[in-house]
Amino acid sequence: MNTKWQSIYPGIAISLTVDGQYQNLRRFVRDIETNKQFVIINSVELERATETDNAPAAAGDPAGGARSSLVSLRLEMATYFQRKPTEGTALESQRQ
Repeated sequence: MNTKWQSIYPGIAISLTVDGQYQNLRRFVRDIETNKQFVIINSVELERATETDNAPAAAGDPAGGARSSLVSLRLEMATYFQRKPTEGTALESQRQ
């Protein structure tokens, strides 16, 4: 895990970059936030996608205008897991 986001809980750090239209990326982030899995979004970076990232639009291509509105979204996330109780912990909880 990235030392910047260290935790005492076991987990996995996730870093990803996604390119797409702004509205689709908003929907993507909302889906992550409302998912039943325990995922924390630690940082979000949003910038206009550069033309070198995209193939040039063909003449008369209706998607050609949409290419210039593409944005690049970078997310730093983490997901955490519950530790299984150790045998000693399980015995102590049964006694109480």
